[in-house]
Amino acid sequence: TCHYPESVCLCADVKTVNTDITLILLLHPNEVNHAKNTGRLLSLAITNTEIYVGETPTDFETLRQQVETSPENYCLVYPSDKSEAMESYSSQEVNRPQYWIFIDSTWRKAFKIYQTNPWLHSIKQWHFNNPPTGQYEIRKTSIDKGLSTLEAAAYCLSLVSSTDVSSLYQLFNAMQSKHFRP
Repeated sequence: TCHYPESVCLCADVKTVNTDITLILLLHPNEVNHAKNTGRLLSLAITNTEIYVGETPTDFETLRQQVETSPENYCLVYPSDKSEAMESYSSQEVNRPQYWIFIDSTWRKAFKIYQTNPWLHSIKQWHFNNPPTGQYEIRKTSIDKGLSTLEAAAYCLSLVSSTDVSSLYQLFNAMQSKHFRP
């Protein structure tokens, strides 16, 4: 089920995480078959995860139309000039967006996706001021407070919906230990 080779299968490590929020991943094409991609793990554990593969507005046309029809139902977790600190978000907020969008790629490619898709600029945007220290040991970033997609989604869910995300971190650690630690 996990689509990893049997020698590093993660199926036994997948525990379903229930949340009333839908996660949307804008997945760069280079990440689709990348063994170190953590968005793939999210889709295994959170059944209400939607993945759109692409880079350009044409690639995301269906989603763009949905967002433009009801922008109040969507938000983007990405550190832009327009974004607000996620830590200021109240989980008691009455009009909480149903769909939380994450760009799943390297930072350079995520920036390109953000820049080439102006429809993303029109929705509410969030960034992290004080995220937990990233634990992604097999892929590094030079971005201050940068997290893997799984870590970012887990932190977001813990803030906006009080979802228990411990099993996401367990899956994340299992992937790292089975695949990439000596």
